Amino acid sequence: MTQETLETDVTVAAIAERDGRYLCIEEMSSRGLAVSLPGGHIEAGESPEQAIVREVLEETRFDFTVTGFIGAYLWLDLHRNKRKLQLVYCGDAPGVPDGLALDAGILSVHWHDRAALEAEAHRLRSPLMLAALEDYTRGKREQLVVEPDLDAAGLARRFERKAQRI
Repeated sequence: MTQETLETDVTVAAIAERDGRYLCIEEMSSRGLAVSLPGGHIEAGESPEQAIVREVLEETRFDFTVTGFIGAYLWLDLHRNKRKLQLVYCGDAPGVPDGLALDAGILSVHWHDRAALEAEAHRLRSPLMLAALEDYTRGKREQLVVEPDLDAAGLARRFERKAQRI
């Protein structure tokens, strides 16, 4: 499968910081135990912002309030023959988790500092995680404009057309 014909997975991820530590999850991936930012796929009828609020709640049991959009990150996942387009948001996850069960596959929730994440780089689910954290700590914020009738599949198709022109 060539890069031009790769399917694009559009996902969302959240950066929530508390006292220099970042909200992370541990989960099983196809490559073993992995650490990642909470996030996931955009469901039908959801905006990216609605998806990230839902995903953070499902995966961590924290309520999440979006305060900004960090950026869109692309990587080629050769293990799955897909492109991954991840929309990364920052926000607040105050208080304590609500105590309900975590999403299936989520083993634990932790607050990690940057040094710990860098030391565990081999366990990060996505190579985009450290880049997004770097952009966040540098204060990068972008504007994301999503058309109301453009779902994740439409966003992926639009991105694929642009990627083919590059």
